[in-house]
Amino acid sequence: MRRITTWVSQAGMRGVGWCVLSCCVFVSVCVSARAAGVADEPMPLPSIEVSGLKVGASALYDDNVTRSDSDILSDESLSVSLDDSVILPLTAWMRLVLSGGVQFEHFDHWVGLSHADLAAGAQFQYRPAASFYAPIIQFGVSARALGYQDSLRSGGASIANLTALEALTDQITASLGAEHEERRAENSTFDGHGDRVRIHVDDSLSSTLTLYGGLAKRYGDAVTSSFRDPDNRAIALALAPDPAFGSTDRIAYRFKASSIIGTVGMNYALAVHQSLDLSWQKVTLFPVRLPSPSATQAKYVDNQVVLSYLVQF
Repeated sequence: MRRITTWVSQAGMRGVGWCVLSCCVFVSVCVSARAAGVADEPMPLPSIEVSGLKVGASALYDDNVTRSDSDILSDESLSVSLDDSVILPLTAWMRLVLSGGVQFEHFDHWVGLSHADLAAGAQFQYRPAASFYAPIIQFGVSARALGYQDSLRSGGASIANLTALEALTDQITASLGAEHEERRAENSTFDGHGDRVRIHVDDSLSSTLTLYGGLAKRYGDAVTSSFRDPDNRAIALALAPDPAFGSTDRIAYRFKASSIIGTVGMNYALAVHQSLDLSWQKVTLFPVRLPSPSATQAKYVDNQVVLSYLVQF
C-alpha cells in the first residue's frame, strides 16, 4: 500500500497513485511457493479478483511550483484520491490488471493549479516461473483527463510503460522501468512529450516499516513560469501568458530539458490496510539548449515533501 508520487514536467502537474498491489501479490505467491518447496510448476488459475477501493489523503509542500530558476514561488496543497482495480487471470503465469481512479488537489495560494483528474489504465503482467527469484514483467498503458482551475492547463495525458520487478532478498525488491508520455492541453504551451528511465528499491525492515528510494532520468518537454525573460524566450518552443500565478506579466515557456529525479521515503503500517507514507522528491532540470553560445547552463530545482494517509477497503 505504498503511494508513489511522480513529478511531471508540466507546470503545476503532479501525478498521484499507488504502488500496484498486484505486484505484491505476485511476490507473496513466490515466497509461499518457495517455503512449501514448490518448483517451477504451474499453479491453478485463480479467479477474477477486485482489489478493493483504495483511498489516499495527502498534504504537499512544493518549494518551486513555477518550475523556475528565478521568480520562484512555493505553495502547499491538500489532495484526496480514490482508486480501484480488477485482476483478470489469463494463464497460471499471466494476468491483466484494469484500474481506474479519480484525484482532487487544491492548492492553498495559487489556486489556478488546483485540478481534478480522472484516470484509467491496463497492465499486462507476466512471471515466467513460480520460483522466488523469477522476475515479474509488466507492460502498461494509462490515460488521464485533467481539469485545471486555470483552463490553459486542462487536457489529457497518456503513458506507456515497461517494468521489470525482481525480489533480491526476502525483504528487498527492486524494479527497473521505462516510459513514454504524451500530453495535450487547451494551450499548446502545456503540450509535450517525454521519455523516462527509472530504478526503484523497497526495503521492508519489518512487518510495519518499509523504506524506499528511486532515481529517474527524463528527457522531453518542460514548462517554466516566470516574468518576461529573454533567456527563456530564446530557448522556448512555445510561450503564453500564465494567469495561474495571479499576474498577467508571468509567461509560461515550454522547452526541451533533461532532468534527474530522486525520491526517498518511508511507509509505516498503522493497521491492516492502513498506513502513513512520508516522501521527499527532488527534481533537477537542465534546459537542453542555451540562449546563446556564451551563456552558462541554467538549472531548475524543485523539492516536494508529501505526507499521506492510505487506506484500503
